[in-house]
Amino acid sequence: MTGEIIASETSTSPPSQQPVTITTDQSSYNQGDTIAISGKVNAQFSNTLVNVRIVDPSTNLVFIAQLLPNSDGSFSKTIRANGPLWVQTGTYTLVAELGPNISTTTTFYFSGGSGQSSIKQLIIVINTMNIQQGIAKNLDAKLNSALSSLDSHQNNAAIHHLDEFIIQVLDEYGKNLTSTQTNHLVTNAVNIITSIQPTSSNERDDNGNGNDNQDSDSH
Repeated sequence: MTGEIIASETSTSPPSQQPVTITTDQSSYNQGDTIAISGKVNAQFSNTLVNVRIVDPSTNLVFIAQLLPNSDGSFSKTIRANGPLWVQTGTYTLVAELGPNISTTTTFYFSGGSGQSSIKQLIIVINTMNIQQGIAKNLDAKLNSALSSLDSHQNNAAIHHLDEFIIQVLDEYGKNLTSTQTNHLVTNAVNIITSIQPTSSNERDDNGNGNDNQDSDSH
């Protein structure tokens, strides 16, 4: 990704009276980069937890935490732009909230996560869930098939395997998967599909056919 986008900040309060501020150390990040978050609250809020969250361009939650300010009102957190939720390319929004009525935001640009990395992370997630071994094995097999397809630059084949993964997850809902597990797995699979979707000139037809030479690392 060439060029940089300057981080911008908005607040629900006038600048001179902002009860909370927040920023990042860079205006743009690539997959695996470290994001240093820092901010400050006014003295009257020094003992108040700051709710910090990051949402992607589609407003999907990718990070959330509660931070207790230091005695001088400052707070900070370091995270990595990696994992199955960090998929979409575009402008991400960082929000700091003090209760329901006070908030401020800043934005940064993320160049997008590779399908391979996200699938590997999703396999790890499945293996940490309390899922029946046979079902987990079948889900892993579909994800590994998608991973092999991406390694061969066969994006449409990978999307087909991810579609099959989603179908099986939905089929197991209420039987062997909880609502939380189902939503988590489906949301991440859909995000991966979005990140590896062929460009408009190479869209799939109804049978999943198309140009399979799309580079999975292009965003």
